Amino acid sequence: MREVIEQLLYFQARHAYLLPLNIRALCRSLGLELRSVMDITRSSGLRAREVYELWGNPDGVLQRAEGRYVLCWNNYRPLLRQRFTMCEEISHFLLGHLDEPGFSVFSQDYREEVYQRCEEEARFAAGLLLCPPRWFYAHEKELTERAIMRRCGVSLACARHILADYARWGEAIRACPTYGFAPINGE
Repeated sequence: MREVIEQLLYFQARHAYLLPLNIRALCRSLGLELRSVMDITRSSGLRAREVYELWGNPDGVLQRAEGRYVLCWNNYRPLLRQRFTMCEEISHFLLGHLDEPGFSVFSQDYREEVYQRCEEEARFAAGLLLCPPRWFYAHEKELTERAIMRRCGVSLACARHILADYARWGEAIRACPTYGFAPINGE
């Protein structure tokens, strides 16, 4: 997980942003194309259920096609769930998971242990994107689940996971050389 922390903190050090994270702006800056399930069903004639079957889940997926990356997500989910899903897919991109041998959901030949590791890393990294470490530690004493929900634009379940991840990985986060260089506007 230390490598995930280093990569995300390095990314944040280079890209200051306001809270809550503007996910669409982040995708634009990374060159990720966005396609909602509604867009996909309209253009393909598929039903939403068929799209989820292709994705292997009802939330979202990151695809690579002809040198482009396309983040697809279920815009019928609650908004806060959409935000987490999109950040999880962005994290797969930032962590290079699509280049990982054995992580191709679409070919259905991925190795389960590789897939599970990549999913765990992406979920953790999504929490770091939505609730950046410098902001978290600057406000740690007054932070509650509800405060994280409001300020970071996440669900209660996500806020709980963020708190648990910071409790578990706090030492590694603070030890990361780029931790002190991650600017957050509007502190």
